Amino acid sequence: MRGRGKCFALLVMAACIVTGCARGGKSSFDPGEDRVMIERDGTCRSASVAQGTGGKYDEKELKAFVQESLERFNEEHGEGSAELSDASIKDQTIKVFVDYASPQLYLDLAEENQDENVKWTLLETGALEEYSEELSNVTFVTDRQKAADIADILKEKNLRVVATEGDGLIQTEGKVRYITEGCSMRDSYTVQTTEGSINYIIFE
Repeated sequence: MRGRGKCFALLVMAACIVTGCARGGKSSFDPGEDRVMIERDGTCRSASVAQGTGGKYDEKELKAFVQESLERFNEEHGEGSAELSDASIKDQTIKVFVDYASPQLYLDLAEENQDENVKWTLLETGALEEYSEELSNVTFVTDRQKAADIADILKEKNLRVVATEGDGLIQTEGKVRYITEGCSMRDSYTVQTTEGSINYIIFE
């Protein structure tokens, strides 16, 4: 990896800083590995997780380091584009959570930092009805891998779509209802996407 920022937790390690259970139809977000969470309102949150290797780590330095990088990013993309939600170090596990105004801003920051851990080239979200034409010829399965008819899916209300291309873990605020063939379910809220084609996730 190269660049000033990289994936935040891994960058902290490389720079040698010395330092879910579900409830009420929503998923919690405290993963043990890198992933991004897509919210119903169109925003997203990333989690960067890495293991420390010796030495003493300081949370204040970690937070200051990440905050400085985000301030530079916001100067170019607008205030509130990316904000530090939390950063912690516990038992040599480094976790950094960043909130983004949109999934595209998450990709923009990853590109600027030349973060090779982020493999998505497309990541967007919207209401199901916004994708009706785009999804008309897409094959879906349910969360239990049973075939689902897109015509029936499009009749449902208040569902959201995630469209992505690339390999990675995506968690959704609401329960996942349908995924495209090739994706796999980690749990009721988390999907492993794959390379080679556009993946779609439909969630509550």
